[in-house]
Amino acid sequence: MKRVLAFVVVLVGSAAAHAADPPKESTKFDDLKDMLTALGKAEKADVVLREGLPHPVNERKAFEAEKKKETIESAGALFYKEPLTLKADDTTTVLARLLDATSYADFRGEKKCGGFHPDYEVVVINTADKSEYRFQVCFGCHEVKVYGPKDQAVRADLTNGYDALAKVLRPYQKNRPESKE
Repeated sequence: MKRVLAFVVVLVGSAAAHAADPPKESTKFDDLKDMLTALGKAEKADVVLREGLPHPVNERKAFEAEKKKETIESAGALFYKEPLTLKADDTTTVLARLLDATSYADFRGEKKCGGFHPDYEVVVINTADKSEYRFQVCFGCHEVKVYGPKDQAVRADLTNGYDALAKVLRPYQKNRPESKE
C-alpha cells in the first residue's frame, strides 16, 4: 500500500538556515533516489518555502542591494528570511514533483547561464524524526540541488518536474525584484 505524505506548511523556524559550507555534492542519480525514498516514507512533514535573491552574477546590482535585507544562508546560497506561504494545493503539487524520481535526470554538467543559483528552496522536514531535506531549485539552468540529513547533497537536472514546479512556484515571487539587467 502506498503511503500518502501529509504535510503542514510552516512559517517559522530557521531550520532551513545553515551557515556551514554545503556538503560535497554527488551527481549520482541513485543517491538522489535513495533520499527521495527515505523522505517518501514520512507520514507527515512540515514544508517551508523560501525565495532566493537575484543572481549574484547576472543580476549583480540587484543582488548587492537585496543582500542588505534580512536574509538567511542555506548551503551557501542566500534567501530572504521571511518564508512564503504556500497554498495547500500548491504544496501537494510541489511535494509530488519533488518526491517523484521521474522529475529528474542525471546532472549533465554546468550550463551557460551564469551558474546554479536557486530561485527557491523548499525545505521538507519529517516530523517523526526531524530529518530535513532541502530542495534548491534553479529555473535558469533547470537544475535542483537536494540536501539531506547526514551531509547528503545531490545535484540533478530537472526534467519532467520543471514545468510543474515553475508554474506553481514562480507566482510566489514576493521579495525579489524583476530582472532589469
